[in-house]
Amino acid sequence: MNISRGKLNEYITLYLNDMEDYGDDPEFSILAESTLTPLKILLTETKIKQVNLHEIASIIKNKEVAEDFVSYLQVCLAT
Repeated sequence: MNISRGKLNEYITLYLNDMEDYGDDPEFSILAESTLTPLKILLTETKIKQVNLHEIASIIKNKEVAEDFVSYLQVCLAT
């Protein structure tokens, strides 16, 4: 499944906001933010228009954050 880089940036922001508002593990929220913020910057600077969900998981360095974020994306995209 592909997603545009603009939409992906939106979902990263929503995910981080949800983690801050509803997350029950403050340490994981900090880890997610420190992991995904560089990805947002990279997406802003790149010329790639579409990103595959599997590529997203491989780009994110922390596997726990990657799995949680991809699951979040799948739920968001299914609704």
